[in-house]
Amino acid sequence: MTTNRSAFTLIELMVAVLAGAVFALLVGSMLIFSYQGWSDNNRKVEQHRDASLAMDTIGRLIRQARMGEDQVHRSEDGRTLYFESTGTTNVSWLGAQLIYNPSGLPLVRDGVLNFLASDANLDNTWDVILQLYDPESGGSITMTGSFTPRNKSEEE
Repeated sequence: MTTNRSAFTLIELMVAVLAGAVFALLVGSMLIFSYQGWSDNNRKVEQHRDASLAMDTIGRLIRQARMGEDQVHRSEDGRTLYFESTGTTNVSWLGAQLIYNPSGLPLVRDGVLNFLASDANLDNTWDVILQLYDPESGGSITMTGSFTPRNKSEEE
């Protein structure tokens, strides 16, 4: 006696559902890990960009100062730089932020581990160190720069 079989058995259906679930989990985990990798990379790029912008701003301010007249000064602990030529302009480390005044806007919003400006060397060069911490990865970015104020203006 031959039977015409046109339906799935319960075991075939369970195997098909299990295979579909495994496939869905694999695809889902690939998407999640890809997004996490992209997110981590994006955060590191933003942090590096913020640190670069901060160092560029600090370097620009130091280079715009003129030796002998528009002096650059630092606080005792080296955490704040003051620029005489602009009056109240300073760059200071407050908590986890690097603040640029007079606007009060943070150059780096989060994760500043260290900001230190050394006294000017004999050649009037300022050494600046900026270190940022990434709490999610546990790593850090350290940027250093040496900046020299320009000479006195030629009109004098």
